[in-house]
Order: sequence, then structure tokens, then C-alpha cells
Amino acid sequence: MLMVSESDKTEVQIDIFDAPQVTSPVAYQINATASQLTAISDGTGLLWYTSQTGGMGEITAPTPDTSSLGSTYYWVSSTNDGGCESINRAPIEVVVTPPPPANDECVGGIALTVGTSQTSNAVSVNLGGATDSSSAPQPDCNGYEGGDVWYTATVPASGNLVVRTLGFNINDDWDTVIEVYNGDCNNLTYIDCADEGGTNDFSKLQLTGLTPNETIYIRVWEYNTAYSSATFQISVYDIPPPANDECAGGIFLTTGTNRVSNAVTGNLEGATYSSSAPGTNCDGSDVADLWYTAVVPASGNLTVETFGVNTDDDLDTVIELYSGTCNNLTYIDCDDSGGNSGFSKLELTGLTPNETIYIRVWEYGEIFSEGTFQVSAYELLPPANDDCAGGIALTVGTSQTSNAVTVNLGGAIYSSSAPTPNCDGSTSIGDVWYTTVVPASGYLTVETFGINVNDNWDTVIELYSGTCNNLTYISCADQGGKNDFSKLELEGLTPNETIFIRVWEYDTHPSDALFQITAYDATNSPHAVRINDDEEILTVDHNTLFDVTDQITVESYVKLIDYSSYGPIVFKAENNSFDNGWLLELEDEKVVFYPHGYNNTGVRSVSELNLNTRYHIAATYDGTTAKIYINGVLDASEALTLGNVTNSTFPVVIGSDGASYYAIAEIEFS
Repeated sequence: MLMVSESDKTEVQIDIFDAPQVTSPVAYQINATASQLTAISDGTGLLWYTSQTGGMGEITAPTPDTSSLGSTYYWVSSTNDGGCESINRAPIEVVVTPPPPANDECVGGIALTVGTSQTSNAVSVNLGGATDSSSAPQPDCNGYEGGDVWYTATVPASGNLVVRTLGFNINDDWDTVIEVYNGDCNNLTYIDCADEGGTNDFSKLQLTGLTPNETIYIRVWEYNTAYSSATFQISVYDIPPPANDECAGGIFLTTGTNRVSNAVTGNLEGATYSSSAPGTNCDGSDVADLWYTAVVPASGNLTVETFGVNTDDDLDTVIELYSGTCNNLTYIDCDDSGGNSGFSKLELTGLTPNETIYIRVWEYGEIFSEGTFQVSAYELLPPANDDCAGGIALTVGTSQTSNAVTVNLGGAIYSSSAPTPNCDGSTSIGDVWYTTVVPASGYLTVETFGINVNDNWDTVIELYSGTCNNLTYISCADQGGKNDFSKLELEGLTPNETIFIRVWEYDTHPSDALFQITAYDATNSPHAVRINDDEEILTVDHNTLFDVTDQITVESYVKLIDYSSYGPIVFKAENNSFDNGWLLELEDEKVVFYPHGYNNTGVRSVSELNLNTRYHIAATYDGTTAKIYINGVLDASEALTLGNVTNSTFPVVIGSDGASYYAIAEIEFS
């Protein structure tokens, strides 16, 4: 028999120690004599490496090579007498820099010539070799790690000065900081600083109220970078105020007929606050503003608008209008962002014809701005169908889109000779007029809808019979169409009678709404049922002919006549759970087919159905794949795993689930 015994256990102590303490980075000027690197071990010795992991450690500390500019990295670990080594290695960066530039200290500051733009008299900056200006004050702006250079400039007679850094190329981006002082290099007094404010991460300082002819000291560095290699430009400039910086120099705007006619370009750079003008009403801060004038046309209506020079421009402008004279301005109105994007738009009525209007423009909250924009003053003339007598004739179509025409409410005014509207009692509306003739069926649908799929205007339509001089109210609709558009469905009208249609944007004047309007006859086809409620659905009792197994096709012609989140087309399932059978239905304008009941997977169409458009819908299932065809084209397909079609003894219901849901549609059958 083999006997195995265990020896006595011996306690082993393992010391885990840290990486050495090091100083990093270590900097040398190029070709300077370097010393061996040093570190303080957490054990009893050190091992030096040229990589973070792996490699063979050296006991002797390396002496850096300073013959080339740039950074070199070394790593060092702690060791003990037992040959153990710290888990981590401490990195040391050795930076070889150029000699300090001539303007490394305040006394060597390079004089900058004041220009008239950011690029005039700009000089190149190279932070390579720059060191800490230890004799200068501690900077007020954050991110100072040393490595600064100095410039000087003389304040121009205006007392205004812009100091900025900028790239050589459009894509350059250095996170610069500039700080400005007055006094002298032995006694500097802080004025201001800027980390950003220019293009990308470059810096920009705009100073006012300086003492003319005083010397300004400018300190520049890269944010949070001790040894920088950043290269960029710096400039100082004084932009003369534009000619229309004050009310008296306002540029005359010729009144046009739309936004772009006679528009002029404005640039706010160099503009100052018009302290002699009234305080601003839309934005109470001191702002850099420009001035324009316009003469009110004979109609008393005037629109003033700012917009971009380019399509995607976005500037948060403000416009404020006054009457009177530059010495005695009377506030009329103002707007911050009634135009496109952040631009402004004021639409005024009831002004005094031939009166001069003073227009003040600025960028919201900005005492210094470089914003460029266009501004125009124009009179939107009333459209031809602004009154009932000019109503445009609509040809009755067969669907929402047939014979539709475009409506533009721009320039429309209230038809004071017409009855007060019933749907929106406000007289603060600009309405336009259309006419149509009732078809032989006596049915008529009048509807507004968008030009684009996502358009949404809160329109109102109101219908009258009679004559323009003696209108009799029929009906009106604020909504009823898609989103906030309007829709009126009427029946029992007198065939061949002329109907007068009044259209406006709800409680809005002036309006710039742009949309479509149509009049059509939605009379049922001979084999169609028009579903609106439970009195119009069709029910067919169960028959064994409806028992199917692995293959089924369900088809119908469908014309959606209103939007609904859910509407059954053909339904043969339990009317409470929608299970135990199959169903073809509409869900949010899409067609869905469930071969195994609502609570199991079905197939959903990719396409949405448009209102008042007749579609042929076919749904098929072959035991493995369910498909939906729209107008004979495969629209969606879904692999299913539940096998045969689910049969039931429930009746077939057309246009409803047999309970509380109905398809608001025309469903054709044969």
C-alpha cells in the first residue's frame, strides 16, 4: 500500500508595490546637454524601458537624445531585492523644443499694426519653444500651463480694438487663449481675456472704451498645453462703424412686392450701440445695431423681414420699427424670430401712407456681432381672389388630389363686406375665396391639405350659398382633415347650385400659409359600401365555404375617406379579443393582415394609403409566408411559423370588427 503524507505549510509573504514616482514631461532645448532620467522607486531598485509593456528592462537610467525636435517616451518600474517588479510602469515624456522665440517674454513683445479686418496685418504665431513667463501675473483665463508669447498694439483713436487668433487654413483649429493688459511689463494691469470666441477654438476679444494711443500687451498660449507646437495667426484691428450705424445714416429700402425684391445685404461687424436711440423693446440689452428706412405704400401695409444670404444661414436677428424722426422716434413694433430659422419678420397694417418708417436691426443680445443677413421691405398685394367677387372656380373632382389648386394667403385681408365667420369669429383674418358647382349627386366634399407630406396649417373653410351680395351660411370646418387642415363633407345640396368657399388661417393675420384646396364628389360606386358607423357595415353569417387551411387570399378595393388609427376592412374573428380567426384591416393608414388572429404576428404594408384614393388591396398566405399587394404590386412580405390559417365560426364583417371599430372608408365588394 502506498501512503501519501503532506509536508508542513510555510507562510509566504508577497509585497505588492507601486510604480516609481517620476517628473514628466522633462524638457530640453534642441542640442542641449541632457542628464540621465531619474525616478524614486517604491521598492529598492528601478528598471528602465522604451515601451509600456514587454521588452527587457535596463538597470542604468537612459540619457535622452536632444538632437531632434519632438517627444520621446520612456517607462520605468520599481523592483526589490528579490527580483520582483511593480505591476505598472511610470511613463516619462522627454520634450525637445526649439530655442525660445524672441517674444517669449513681455519685454520682447512683437508690435502688431492695427488693421481694418481680421486678416489685414495678421502675423504668424509659433508657440514652439515658448516658456512660462514667470515674471508676469498669473493669468485670469483658465488653461495656462506655460508656453506663452507676447505682442503689443497701440489703441486707435476710436478706443476700440479687436484682438483675435485665426488659422492659416479654413480647417485649422488650435484651442488658443489671449489675455490683454495695459501698464508696462514690470507692472501689468489685467484688462480682459478670451479662451474662445473666434472660429472653431480660436480666440477673439472685442474691446471698447480703451485709451487712445495707449500700448496694450497681448499674451497668447494654447489651452492646457505646457509645450505647444501650435502655429496660427494673430491680428488686431478696428473696424470702422458702417455708414448706417446710426439712425441718421439709415439705408433706404425700396418697397418691393416680395421678400427678395429690392433686398439689401447688411453686415453687423463694426456696428455699435445707438445710445441716442430709445432702449430696445424686444431685447433690453445694449446691442450693435444697423438702421434702415422705408416709406409706407398707399395701402398702409408693410412687411419688413430679415433672411439669410445663403439658404442654410441662421442668425438670431431682431427688428424694431419706429415712426417720427431720428431725434424723436416713436416705437411701433418689434420681432425677434418670426421669420425663417432665427430671422425676423414684421407684418404691419394700418400704417400712414407715405410716412417714413425707421428700421433698427441687430443680433439678439450681441454688443459685438459679425452677422451677415439680408433685409427687405415689401408690400404683399392682395390676391385676385381676396374678395368674394373674385372667387376662383374649383372644378369638382373625384378625389382629394384631382383638380386641387394652390392657396397662398400672403397679402390676403379681411373681407369686411362678407358675413362674420361662424367657425372663427375673429375679424383678424386674411381670407380668400373660391366657388364650385354642386354635382348632380348633391354630394360635395371641400378639403384643404398640404403641398408636402409634412405640411400643417390650421386652416378654416366656410361655405355659403346665394350671391356675393347676399351670402347664406351653409357650414364650416376648422379641422377635419389631416393634422390641422380642414374638411367639409356635405350631402343634399341643390345640384348645379354655386357654392362660395371662404378660406383662412385660424385667428391669424397676416398669414403666409401655402397649401392646397379641392372640391370633389365622393359618391359611392355601385359596388361600394361607405363605412362611417355600425348602420353601414355588412355582415355575412358563417359558412363552411369560409373554412380554409393553408392558403387564403383576401382582396378588396378601398378608398380611405378619413384618418383613423384603426379600421377593419374584412374581419372574421372574435370581436372582443380579435383572436380565433383572421382579419384584414387598416392601422394608421397602413394595411395589416393577420392570418392567425390579432395577437399573433402578421404582415404590415410599407406604404401608407392616401385619403380619397382608390386602391386594390390583396393579402395572401400560403401556410408559411404572408404578403400584401397594393394595386398589384408586392408591398410587404413576412415569414410566419404558425402553420394553417386560424378558422372560426364567427361571421364575416365588412368595414367593422362587429363591435366598436369601423373603417372610415369606401370598401368595394362583388
